[in-house]
Amino acid sequence: MVAILPQLDPKSDARRSALARQRRKYAYKHSLVEPLALLEKVPRADKPSLRWWITVMKVVAENLANSLAIKVEQASQGIISFEDDEDDSAEVKADLELLMEDAERIADGDLDGMKPSDLEGDGPVSFGDDDSGFWSRIKSRVRGGAAEPAESSAAEGSSPSVAEKAESSVVAEIEAAIAKAANSFLSTGDTVPRVEGRATSLADYDAIFCTIDVPAIRDTYQLDRSFARMRLAGPNPAMIERVPRPSAKLPITEAHYQVAMADPEDSLDLASAEGRLFQLDYAGLDGLLEGTYPGYRKYMPAPIALFAVPRSGDDRALRPVAIQTEQRSSATSPVLTPADGEAWSVAKNAVQVADGCYHEAVSHLARTHFLVEPFVIATKRQLSSRHPLHVLLEPHFEGTLYINDSAQSALIAPEGGVNKLLAPSIDAARLAAILGVQSYPFDEAGLERQLVARGVDDPEKIPDYPFRDDGRLIWAAIQAWVTRYVALYYTGDDHVAGDYELQAWAAELLSFEGGRVVGFGQDGGVKTRDYLIEVVTTLIFTASAQHAAVNFPQGSIMAYTPAQPLAAYAPSTPTATLLDVLPPLDQALAQTELGRSLGLAYYTQLGRYKKNTFRDPRVADPLAEFQAELERIEAVIVERNKHREPYTDLLPSKIPQSINI
Repeated sequence: MVAILPQLDPKSDARRSALARQRRKYAYKHSLVEPLALLEKVPRADKPSLRWWITVMKVVAENLANSLAIKVEQASQGIISFEDDEDDSAEVKADLELLMEDAERIADGDLDGMKPSDLEGDGPVSFGDDDSGFWSRIKSRVRGGAAEPAESSAAEGSSPSVAEKAESSVVAEIEAAIAKAANSFLSTGDTVPRVEGRATSLADYDAIFCTIDVPAIRDTYQLDRSFARMRLAGPNPAMIERVPRPSAKLPITEAHYQVAMADPEDSLDLASAEGRLFQLDYAGLDGLLEGTYPGYRKYMPAPIALFAVPRSGDDRALRPVAIQTEQRSSATSPVLTPADGEAWSVAKNAVQVADGCYHEAVSHLARTHFLVEPFVIATKRQLSSRHPLHVLLEPHFEGTLYINDSAQSALIAPEGGVNKLLAPSIDAARLAAILGVQSYPFDEAGLERQLVARGVDDPEKIPDYPFRDDGRLIWAAIQAWVTRYVALYYTGDDHVAGDYELQAWAAELLSFEGGRVVGFGQDGGVKTRDYLIEVVTTLIFTASAQHAAVNFPQGSIMAYTPAQPLAAYAPSTPTATLLDVLPPLDQALAQTELGRSLGLAYYTQLGRYKKNTFRDPRVADPLAEFQAELERIEAVIVERNKHREPYTDLLPSKIPQSINI
């Protein structure tokens, strides 16, 4: 059915009835991560596809293989014994590999069109397929009365097909197997440890990578240049801000500045006057209750770090100038510079810890996952499946409800991955996420407004900023696509104001009983076409590019724990050594596995909508232009990467459509 606005639809009664059913199916629950608006229960139709599970399984299986290789190596050295070993990771790995084979055959259509009677007797084996094990498992799944199919194409009231029953069953098995695997990654029970103790050298962290590749950041992360560039092209590239002068909390001197910049014609005052000073201030982390799970004392630094851009020359890359590891200057938290040897390395590590914790709780979880969820729920409840905006947004919301539900019920649970790895206690981390949403007005979340607010919009002030420069290309492409799409249905502001489903959508997003979205709307609604375009562009950019920029560095950077640990394990004082503050090896391995699981699974691609997503023939030309522009942007970024340290997180080919991992 071609999309149509509700005020123009002759079947408006049917739309209202369908939406009433949707509102019963999609209910808000504000007590899950109180007071945020999340979904009470994820319907089966919103659970991931089999293709998504296959993508995730491959990464989990790699982690399991690496874990087993570590244990074999430890056993061969007599460090551990497999006697009385309760760890069943080998069995889990074997189960996953078998499930992956079955899932790929089902996803490839091997069961399409098959009837239950086709599985009688020898079944497909008699047709020349000698994989009797596969067919035996399929028969068992089909005859076992699989649960309601994930996405049934059968008519309402009819029985699900063989393919649907088998898919539903295998997805349930995959969920159980991956949960079991995740438990082995994060287990704190009595199983034989895969690796334990404190590192005696940085090489001990390399040994964690037995059958998986060591992230490339391993070779550069200790360099000051790499440390500075992570502010602009790392996991948390939307934090740094330009400042007119250093914070009064940071008692930096001209001597400190000259150590870093080594330019007698430059000065702190000149850099300040010319707008070349940039700062990270983690005041929001100061005083957060520090965690102790799973038995380690963890420390949460709240540093201030000053950076500067050289005044001239061919190399105007951002440089670190000074770091103070806490908010107040003291003998244990003095101003440190690159001349301070290992104390400087410890100070940089304190920044990385703070940045990692802020990234996970705020920039990532709060300002992509939790920011988007109320819009997903309101779209399901208030915009008919025939509404043009529902049609456009649905692919950009795919998987979000499920992955957010998994995050709040497992990842940020009392004994989940966040509590195990991050420096704050789980309650403190959840509070940081909540405040991260509530302090982020939706109408200020657009890319350009972010850049202007932080004073980093001018390439003359900060020349090499890949997140900004590549992000602007993606934003412009999405905005042009949304503008053309919206114009097909809304010829003017009167059509926007007269769209009663859209107005109900906006009202629910603002409602205390609904989305509780901060800083959204025009007098309680959506009044103009320009504002609607800005809202939809922000939603699509956040769900695709913004999330990609903060999610995938978990696999390419944060999976190498020394590059960005999520907690310090001693106070970050000038007398500490780097090995004092870095995580124990079991914590490092858990971070590696979690980072890879979250940061290496790519599913869908921006602009590549499923066939028949848009049934309106008028959409074909704007969509083709959007796809062509994304291909052009891909070529531009590839060319840019020949002349800068490569940044690939905003390559269109590596940006998923939605927050689905």
